Amino acid sequence: MIHTKLFLAGPTEVSDEMFQAMSHPMIGHRSKDYQALHESVVKKLRRFIGTTHEIFIFTSSATGVMEAAVRNCVRGKILHTVCGAFSERWVDISRACGKVVETVDVPFGKAVRPELVASELASDSIGGRQAATLQLPRDDGYRFDAVAITHNETSSGVMNPLNDLCETVRRVQPDALIFVDAVSSFGGSIIKPDEWGIDVLIFGTQKCLALPPGLAFAVVSPRAMVRSQEMTDKGYYFDFIEMKKYADKNMTPATPAISLLFGVDAQLDRMLAEGMEGRAVRHQDMAMLAQEWVARHHLPFTAEEGFRSPTVTSISVPEGFNSDEFRKKVKEKGYALADGYGKLKGKGFRIGHMGDWKVEDVGELLRVMDKVINSSSKK
Repeated sequence: MIHTKLFLAGPTEVSDEMFQAMSHPMIGHRSKDYQALHESVVKKLRRFIGTTHEIFIFTSSATGVMEAAVRNCVRGKILHTVCGAFSERWVDISRACGKVVETVDVPFGKAVRPELVASELASDSIGGRQAATLQLPRDDGYRFDAVAITHNETSSGVMNPLNDLCETVRRVQPDALIFVDAVSSFGGSIIKPDEWGIDVLIFGTQKCLALPPGLAFAVVSPRAMVRSQEMTDKGYYFDFIEMKKYADKNMTPATPAISLLFGVDAQLDRMLAEGMEGRAVRHQDMAMLAQEWVARHHLPFTAEEGFRSPTVTSISVPEGFNSDEFRKKVKEKGYALADGYGKLKGKGFRIGHMGDWKVEDVGELLRVMDKVINSSSKK
C-alpha cells in the first residue's frame, strides 16, 4: 500500500518515531507510571510555552475546550471575533451554552483589526435596563465577560495579529478575559500567553504537534481559575476546578488517551530542542515557499496580504480551474491537499505546511503540483 503524505490543514503527517513512542505498553491511569508521564508532559509544555499558568489535558478535540472556556468563564456576555468558519463555530458554541453573544465580523479572507475590537469593546450595546432584565453582571454599565479570538483561521488561511488584539482588550477593557483558539498555530508561531495576557489558550495534538487527533490542552490563567470557581452550571467533564484537583496529583478526572500522551512527551523533546522561535521560523519559511508557488501560477490567495498564515495556505481558484480534479491528481502521486472549507468548499484548496514537515518536503510537494498543472495545461 502506497502511503499518502498529508499536507492537509489537519490532521497532519505523523512520523514513524512518534508512532513508535505511542506503542509503549499500556499503563494504568491511576498509577505512579501515569503520574510521571503526566508530570513530564506538563513540565515540558510549561518550558516550551514559558508559562506559569495551569495546564490541563483533555481527551477531546479542541472544540471541547472552546466550550470549556465559555462554560467556565462567561457569566453573561462574550465578544467573538469572526473571520471564517471556525471562528463562526465558536460563536455557535457560546450561543448553545446560553450566553449573550456580540461579534466583530470581517469578510472571509480578511484579518480582524484591533481598532474594530476596540470600537466594539468601548460600546455598551446591552446596558442599563436591558442588562438588569437579563440579570447580566454590571460594572459601571455592562461589560463583556470575555473576548474570544481565533489566532489562525484554518478555513481561510488568515493569521490575526494576536498580540495587538490582546493588547487592545487589555487596554480598553482590562477586566475581560481573553480566550484564544490556537489550534492551527500553536507550535508553528510565537504565542506568549503570560506576557500577552491570554487567559485560556487552546490547542490540540493533530496540527503543529504532528500527532494523531484525540488530545487537547488548555493553558489557564489565575484569573480564569477565579472566574471558574465562581461559576455554576458548567458541567463536569470540562470543569477547570475539577481538572485542577486532579492536575495537582498529575492526573485527569477521567481516563485520558494514554498512548497519545506518550507521543506528546516524545514530541515535546523535539519541540524543546527546536524552540518556539525556531519552529516559527521553519513554518514561516515553508509558508513563503508555498506562497511563492501560488504567486508564480497567478492563483488568488484567500487571505489578504500581510496576514497570511505560516501553517496553512488557502487558494481560491479562478473560473475554469477544477480544484477537486487537481487535488485528485496530486493525491494519485502520493500527496494529499485539503479541500476549501466553508464558503470555499469545492472552490479552492489548502496546503497544510505544519508539524514535522521541512522546507525541502514542501518543495517536493510543489514540484509534484507543478507537474499536475503542466500536464493539465497540455491537454
